[in-house]
Amino acid sequence: MEIRYILLIFLSSILIYGCGGSNSGSEQTTALEGTWIKSCSLDNKLNLNDPDVYSAITLTYEEAAKIQRETKTYQDSSCSVPTTAYNPPDQHPDNWENPISTASGQFFLYETITTTEGLQATKIFTTYSKITGNNIALDDYNIFYINADTMFIGNKTAISNGVFPNTLDLTREYIKQ
Repeated sequence: MEIRYILLIFLSSILIYGCGGSNSGSEQTTALEGTWIKSCSLDNKLNLNDPDVYSAITLTYEEAAKIQRETKTYQDSSCSVPTTAYNPPDQHPDNWENPISTASGQFFLYETITTTEGLQATKIFTTYSKITGNNIALDDYNIFYINADTMFIGNKTAISNGVFPNTLDLTREYIKQ
C-alpha cells in the first residue's frame, strides 16, 4: 500500500512538472528572432587596394539570445565572383580574413534611444566568441530599428569600443526572411 502512495506522488510530480512551469526569462522572444539578410551591396567598411568589394550578410537571431552571422564578400556588384582571402594590409576591419566568414555568439538588448533621425532604436551588445579563421573574440556595440520586415542598424565606421552609435544607416536594409 505504501508503494502505491509513493508511486502516485512520483507520477503526480512528473505530470505537474511536465504541464506547468514558468519561463525563466533566458528564452524570451524578441522582435529580432529569425533570419535577416542584407543583399549584395558595396562594403563601405573595407579599405582594400581594390575598393570594389561587395558583401552580403545574413544575421540569424535565435531564442536564448544566440546570434549567427555570415558575411560573404565578392568582387562584383551581382555577388557572383567571390573575393580571395584577405592579406595584410588588406584586412576587413572586423578582423575577418576569409571571403566567407561566420561568427556565432550572444546578444544583449538594452534601452531604447531616440536617434538623430528621431526614430526609436534599441541598443544591442553582441559578443562573438567564435569567428571562422580567427581565434579572437569580437564585441560590437550597436543600435537597431525595425520597421515592418525591414531592420536598420547603427551608422558606424569601425568597432565602437564600448560606445553605442546614435545614428542609423538608413541605406543598409536587412530584410526579414
